[in-house]
Amino acid sequence: MKVRFAVTLVGSALGFVLPAFADEAPTAVSSTQDAISVDSNVPTGHPANTDHHPKRPKKQHPKPSNETRSKSAPGPSSVSQEKGDPPLSDSNATNASNSATEPRLTLQYWNYYPTLNAANGDALNGAGRLLIPFKVDGVQQIFHILPSVATDPNSISGPRTGLGDAQIYNLTVENFDLGQSQSLSLGLGPLLAVPTATSTNFGPGVAQGGAAGVIQASLNWGIIGLLAQYQHTLSGAGSQLTTVQPTLFYNFPQGWYFRSDAVMSFNTYRGHTIVIPVGMGLGKVFQLSGGYLLNLYVEAQPSLYRSGPGAPNFQLLAGVSIKFPLSTTSGLNF
Repeated sequence: MKVRFAVTLVGSALGFVLPAFADEAPTAVSSTQDAISVDSNVPTGHPANTDHHPKRPKKQHPKPSNETRSKSAPGPSSVSQEKGDPPLSDSNATNASNSATEPRLTLQYWNYYPTLNAANGDALNGAGRLLIPFKVDGVQQIFHILPSVATDPNSISGPRTGLGDAQIYNLTVENFDLGQSQSLSLGLGPLLAVPTATSTNFGPGVAQGGAAGVIQASLNWGIIGLLAQYQHTLSGAGSQLTTVQPTLFYNFPQGWYFRSDAVMSFNTYRGHTIVIPVGMGLGKVFQLSGGYLLNLYVEAQPSLYRSGPGAPNFQLLAGVSIKFPLSTTSGLNF
């Protein structure tokens, strides 16, 4: 902020100084032309010598034209552009929108439409995500809240669709400069699964604890990284869930990008279920006015390996996210 404030002061000073120089330049030329007076009683072109000490005419300062005034005095629109944040390049905007460690308030929703293995029909599973960045003693934190909606075609009794357990976890993030506007981010923190499931068809119904971590490289061409989570029941019948999510984003011009971020899942609740998919999809990032980033994407995720009831043969992922300007949460420092 200090650097931007200093730049603003220098720009304002130049805005006052440069018009002054612009006014002086025509004055010097006009005074040179008016220095020699011409007597109308002598032939044209001969200077008058009637006085050994001719009086110099007063300097006349021509009034600046409207065009000169418009060039020298910045209008309100130019001032607002100087004060506003400049738009990001396509690659930087795409990286910011897809980064798991970008310190922006984020709203995200996605749907999985899988065809299930050994199931009586298909399913539609959705999840939302709220990311709240803040700092504690200058160290970046990113707080996650993930409610979910699930469909279980394997259910024998009870509802087939309802709310699943909600995940809450916080990542403490450290960034390392790799040069050339590239960085490496490491994040780690505790995880809590809150028993918000409306039926045991969608969750164990007890609290679970664990940890979450991320390692991510933000490069000039895109992002490569790995996210992992582990959670285990804190009481009652033991069950655990481990997820590993390799991420790859390759940027194209105009906000388009290739994406692959399928989640490998190892779940011991209600039978051991394992799924290892691979993702291939496309997305598009839009830079909105005010610094907002809108991200739309779709990704096909066939399973390379699957076992257990409910393991999907194939999934189609579609989602949307919006990231708020950095200034929205820049004041959350503790």
